[in-house]
Amino acid sequence: MPSLDVLFDGGGVYEGSSSLVTGTAGTAKTILAGHFAAGSGQRQERVLFFSFEESPDQLIRNMLSIGVDLRPFIDAGLLLIHASRPTLQGLEMHLLLFHKLMKEFDPRTVIVDPISSLVSVGSPLEVKAMLVRLMDSLKLKKINCLFTALIGQGGDAGNDPMVDTVSSLADNWFYLKNEVEGGRRQRMLSIVKSRGMEHYNDFIPFSITREGIKIASTQSHSRSKQTNGK
Repeated sequence: MPSLDVLFDGGGVYEGSSSLVTGTAGTAKTILAGHFAAGSGQRQERVLFFSFEESPDQLIRNMLSIGVDLRPFIDAGLLLIHASRPTLQGLEMHLLLFHKLMKEFDPRTVIVDPISSLVSVGSPLEVKAMLVRLMDSLKLKKINCLFTALIGQGGDAGNDPMVDTVSSLADNWFYLKNEVEGGRRQRMLSIVKSRGMEHYNDFIPFSITREGIKIASTQSHSRSKQTNGK
């Protein structure tokens, strides 16, 4: 996404980095994940997409409605969507399945949407431990990874112990939110951190169109930068 890449002084996130997308319901977390998958496919990189809320057909249909067509990447063997309800098996079985599919498919990008659904099959501490193991494995193999997480309507991810743990491990953290101005909803995006890279640090408006996510130009907003190494 060129309009997102320009918010990083390096022209996008680092290869092999881990990213977290948090937000309340309806803030376009899955759509951003779909863009991430399509971008990897366009680079001829294999993508393994774990979907805990939508079937493959639903995900493909919903992304197609905003102009992001995932079907060519599936047909070319570049995208594998694995969909299942978290409650169908325990956390250890989910972790074993992750590793099994990664070994068989050999992806360069892994997406999990959303990690917050795993709380339904384990305590926050158990889910945190599982995600730490998964993220460490992906980092060792230099696999691009993106996790999405649903936060409460209050929008404060800092009060979510699981999100707090994952955000401390992730290299990049995108925070999405909805604001209501004059009776109209405005979606907003902020890059909370990006390890080792200067980046745009203010909230910036974005919209969902028939051509996908469109992020407002930074020229119309005061530009502040931050280098975040933590």
